[in-house]
Amino acid sequence: MERRLAGSLSCSCTEIRSFFFTPVIAYAFSDQFSISVGALISIADVKIIRMTQLQDPVTGQPKPDAEVNMEGDGNAFGFTAGILFKPSNNFSVGASYRSEVKFDFEGTLTHTPATFGTTTLPAGDVKAPLTAPQNLSVGVAFMPSNELTITADFQWNL
Repeated sequence: MERRLAGSLSCSCTEIRSFFFTPVIAYAFSDQFSISVGALISIADVKIIRMTQLQDPVTGQPKPDAEVNMEGDGNAFGFTAGILFKPSNNFSVGASYRSEVKFDFEGTLTHTPATFGTTTLPAGDVKAPLTAPQNLSVGVAFMPSNELTITADFQWNL
């Protein structure tokens, strides 16, 4: 959140909430090797609030700030895949991939105040695209005893 004091307040915030449903099917070729594939089904909503400073079109003098508020929701689809290799009972290595998902948010834009002098500020239906990136994860696990497992992983957003 960004704020500016000394006469006017300027803040901006963005909130995105998403829920991913990921049904996956896995197949074990052996005790040492398995794979998985699945679908990504996501629903999300977004809220964006921005303060914008208004300016008198004739004098150029600053006027009180207006709040720009956009709220909307959208769906997105993708896929996921994974692989696991276990060469021994105490060592395993795996990788997973999640595809990018493209949301097309649809919602409403409002201004507060809704007018500036005799001018009505823009409002109404809006669309906003958002693409969540691909994700590749690779990890290893070492289990020197039944009481201890040491793991490490690497995630890369493409």
